[in-house]
Parts: sequence; C-alpha cells; structure tokens
Amino acid sequence: MDRTRHTLWLALAAVLFYSPGLAPGRVLLPLDVLCWQLPWSATASCSGREVHNPILSDQVLQLEPWRQVVRRDGWRAALWNPYAFAGSPMLANGQSAPLDPLNWLHFILPPTWSYVLAAILKTCLATGFTFAFSRRRYSRNASALAAVAYGFSYTFVFSIGYPIGDAITWLPALLWSVDPVRPLWLALFTAMTLLAGQPESAAVVLAVVGIWFLSRKPKLPDVAKAGAAALAGVGAALPALIPLWRYLEVSAAGKFRGEYNPEFFSAHTLFEFLTPEFFGTSAPQVNWASNPGGYFGLLPVLLIAAWIVARPGKALRDPFLWIAAGSLLIIYRVPPMAWLMSLPHLRTIYVSKFWAAITFAGAMLAAGALDDYRERRFPVLWTAVTAGLCAAAVFWTFHEFIVALHLERFEAWTALKLAIVLVASVTTLRWRPVLAPLVLFADLSLYLFGYNPAITHDLYFPSTPAIEFLRRDGDRFRVAGDALPANTSAMFGLEDVRGYDAMTYLPYFEYMSGIDPSFPDLRARLDLAHPINRATLFERDRFLRPLEKWGAGYSDFLSRAFYWNQQLTRVDQPRLLDLLNVKYYLAAHDAALPPGLGDFQRVYEGEIDVYRNPHVLPRVHVDGDGSRARILVYRPTEVVVEAQGPGLLVLADAGYRGWEVPGYRMESVKGLLRGVRLTAGVHQVRFVFHAIQYSE
Repeated sequence: MDRTRHTLWLALAAVLFYSPGLAPGRVLLPLDVLCWQLPWSATASCSGREVHNPILSDQVLQLEPWRQVVRRDGWRAALWNPYAFAGSPMLANGQSAPLDPLNWLHFILPPTWSYVLAAILKTCLATGFTFAFSRRRYSRNASALAAVAYGFSYTFVFSIGYPIGDAITWLPALLWSVDPVRPLWLALFTAMTLLAGQPESAAVVLAVVGIWFLSRKPKLPDVAKAGAAALAGVGAALPALIPLWRYLEVSAAGKFRGEYNPEFFSAHTLFEFLTPEFFGTSAPQVNWASNPGGYFGLLPVLLIAAWIVARPGKALRDPFLWIAAGSLLIIYRVPPMAWLMSLPHLRTIYVSKFWAAITFAGAMLAAGALDDYRERRFPVLWTAVTAGLCAAAVFWTFHEFIVALHLERFEAWTALKLAIVLVASVTTLRWRPVLAPLVLFADLSLYLFGYNPAITHDLYFPSTPAIEFLRRDGDRFRVAGDALPANTSAMFGLEDVRGYDAMTYLPYFEYMSGIDPSFPDLRARLDLAHPINRATLFERDRFLRPLEKWGAGYSDFLSRAFYWNQQLTRVDQPRLLDLLNVKYYLAAHDAALPPGLGDFQRVYEGEIDVYRNPHVLPRVHVDGDGSRARILVYRPTEVVVEAQGPGLLVLADAGYRGWEVPGYRMESVKGLLRGVRLTAGVHQVRFVFHAIQYSE
C-alpha cells in the first residue's frame, strides 16, 4: 500500500509536469524550431513567433521524420530509408530505434498524444523504479526524494524526447532487477536499454549497474544468474545491435571519432549543480554557454555536501559516491579516468553521457543523506552559506561576459531564483524535512517546467506552395539546397540527397566531398576570433580547448571530418550531382547559387526559390540513357527495374552492404551507387535488401 500510494503521487507529478502537452491541439515537440528554417520561416504562420527551445531541434529535424516514414511506409522503411543520403539503413543508425517498444506509441498514436504519453510513461517508469530500488534501504520520504531528483532532473527532462531518455529510463529498473537478482526482469530491462538507440548511454547505464552490483560482493551463483540474464538481454537486442555495428564499420563516424573525442567541460560548469541557468537557458536570447545540465536540485546537493562533511566514513563506503566521483573525473578529463577514456572504443563515447550516472548516483546519495539528517540533524546552514559565496564568486568571475552580452537583468533574476531556492531548501531541511520531496519538485519545476514545449498542431510540418510545387512533379527525383532541412523532406514524400544521422555512410561522405572539396571542412565554418559572444564559452570547450591540447593534429581533423555537414558551398563536379538524380536545388529567395550551378534554371519563385537541373540523369539508366531502363517496383527494401542491355545499368541509390541482386553481380558506381553489367537483351533486375544477413 505504501509503495502504491507513493507511485501514484509520482505519476501525478509526471502528469502535472507535462500537462501542457495534454492540452487539445498541442504536440509535445519543439515544432516552433521550424520557424528558424526555410521554407517555413518565410511564411505568415511563422511571422512573429519565438523559438522556445532550439536545443531540442533534433526531435523535429531528425527523429519525427524517421517515425513518419515508418508510419507511412511500413516496417520495410524501418530497415531502409530512401528519403535521405541517397538511401540509408534506418534501423542501423541506432537513434531511429524502431524496435524499441517505447517508440511504438509514435507508430500507433497521432503525435498530439504519442509524445506526451511517452514522456509521462518514461517519467513514471524512472521515478517508480527509483522509488522501489531506494525503498529497500531508505525511508519512504527519502526514496521519494531520490525519485523526484532523478525523474525531474535536467538530464532526464532534457533527454525525455531523445533515445538517451529511453536508455536512462531503465537505469533504476536494472538496479531493482539485480537487488536481488530477478533473471527474467534483468534480461528484459537489458534488452530494452540496448534497443533504445543510444549505445553510448546504454554502455554507461550497464556500467553503473555492473559496478554497483559487484560492489555488493554478490555470491557466485548470483553473479552467474545475473550474467546469464544480461547475455539473454543482449541476445534479444541483436536484431538492432548487429546492423548498428555493421553500419559503424563503414561510417564516417567510425572512422573519425576514434581519432579524437572533442567534448570538453570546463570547471566553471560545475556551478550548474547550484543553478542550471547561470550560463543561459535553452532560449536563444540567453543561450550563451555550454549549458551541459547536471542539475538535480539544490536541496539534494546541499544535503550530500553536508553529509559528506559530517559523516565522511559512511559516505566513503557508499558505492554511489564513487560512481558519481568517477563520472565527474571522466567528464572533466581528470587522470586516471581520462586515461581510461582514451582507450580504443571508449574514446568514442561522448563524456556528456555520464551526466546520467552522476544524476542517479546523486539522487541515491541524497536519499541516504536525508535519512541520516533526520536522525542526527547535522548542520546544513554552513553548506548553504558556502554555496552562496561560491555563487557570488562565479557571478563576479563572469561579470565581463554578463555586461558585454547585456545579461544583467537576466542574471539578476537568476540570482534571485537561486536565493529563493536556497532559502526554501535550508528552511525545509531545518523545520520540515518531510516536505523535502515536494520542495525539490517545486525547485525543478521552477527551472524545467515547459523545457519541452507543447506547440500548437498548426506548426506540425505545414506544407507550403514550394513543397506542393515539388510534389506535383511525377518523376522520381532528389532535391538538394539550403532550404527544407535534411530529413524533413521525408514528411512530404520527397527524397533528398542530404541526410542527418549520427553515423553518415563513409562512401556517401566521400562522394559529397568529391562534389564539394570543402564539404568536410568544419574549421572554415567556425568563427573563433571574437573573444566574447553568446557562443564563446561553448566554442572554448568544443573547439579552442581541443586545439590547445592537440594542436595541428586536431586542426587537420577539423578540416576533414565534418561528417554532419548537409550543405554544399560550391560544386566542382556537377556531373556527380547529376548522377545522384538531383533535379531541384532549393535556395532562399533571391540568394546566389553555389559556384558550379550556373546552368540551373529557376522554375519557382516564392517563399523559397526552386532551381531545376537541366542535366539531371534519371534514377535508373543504362550508360546514361534513361530510355533504356524503367522502374517497375520501388519499395524501401525492394527495387525492380526493366532494362535493355548491353551496358552498365545504374540505379542512383546508395549501394550499401545488404543490397543484393539475385542472378546478377552488383558493382559500385563512383564508389557509392549500385550498378549491374547487362548483356544484350531485355532484363528484369531485382534489388533486394537484407538488413541483418549482410552480404559483402
């Protein structure tokens, strides 16, 4: 009864926290980021609109288009996405995670319901299992504090709409399932963690669980049971893991991320344990730093610090203290943990993934500290005074930034909020510690309520006249350009030569670099000359500190490793663009086309301009002659072509491993596209994709 009542209260808190997404006609997605993108930014529907949270733009520009492709085109499209990169393996990119059951809500329900219900469900799972796990060693009140600290933390709220959120949802459930060992549950939660589409976060989650489990000095039979259950979970997730591993082998990410891990966090970001807003919020007007997000409430931080000072012996015996400390050392690149993360494979893990480990460990430490505090009443006032002095010192240290960026009023409100939360936390601990979970919920809501904005459905990828112009073209073609962001074309059934995922097929990246030699050059796009601007601190950590550490080697890396790029700045080999079946180039109204596209003809003028490529080659042709080939069937995982030989049949789709041509030998064209040598006569050629049983 006790656990049920608290679980219901935590569920109610989740509903209240995400209640804006339950309002009729709203979607818990930052759809207003489209108002920063052409063609929508040039339409009346975006006039005067502000963007609430641009940090979450990938939810709109990447994840939702993938889900729409699966909803519209079925499970074949979950294996192969024809709408980006000249075709790409959707299941294998990891982040799309179509096999993750938490994602199935998006395939079943409309977005007005699926996103808010998914957020509430993940929060209920995270807080419920945190409470259940904590309750085995701490009081109800302390367990509720831990549940709120984890489920409504910056780390969890930020990631709720991402695959990261799906992975870290299961951290408390996994710990619950190994204490004591429940093999079936452990196998299930292991599989769910690995199916979430975030292998880096999954690795961190499983490492935390393993370290904590072994710290308990389990008996050998329990170790065997837990190991067998975990292996069973890995086996259940293999349909997602095998394609991911094979894609990584041939991806630009796999090639380049093993060289350098450019993610740095400066010591000043530790201040965000006291307030998440000092270095800016998600709003573009005050986003002036890295904003990494380690905040899980001021009250837990005060409790933990005071507890460590008052009872260092007990604190040092808590494995969660060592998990939190080790994660901090990793994030801030302090030896020996920095050396550990420099090992092969481990160096590819972005250290920001360890914020989840710190957050959960901090939540558990706060629970233990609260129980000890209620028994012994060790002092917290001096800890609060120290926190206030630290805050004053940081404000003074960054005074130059605040004045130069005209943020005095914003930082005054930040200081006021910090003071209010500090006083409320100390008062609660001294007089009514039983109210600590409620005060913590109010604290986290003050900063994070509405962090995931609920936007009106009218901004859910509205079509525009330019988009309708393209959709009226009955041919099969691709688009390129500076408008209609990569991946979003899939929302309208349009195919794009551009793409955006965490991997990027290496032959595609090299092909695009052949078209535009500056395509891989990130250094040329950076502006690191200005000492103070809204991106200065972020650029220091992401670019300047790595340049200082690694010097010329990292500079060379930046000039050849920008595999996230989606734009052409020039076209040195237009014929390669023709071969990719790029029929239209989309540009801002009256903007100049990249050098090399002088032959393109403007065929639409409006919110954007659309230029037609007069030299485009058909999607399928024999030796450049489109009249000798035609497409009979075009599905995501199957293409059937009728062609007249002899000659080289070219299908202008990426020739990724897993594509086979029964009865024929497929060869690579220009290192990327699919080709088949035909003898004289009429041929019916069938291209078929096997997502897991790859052929070389």
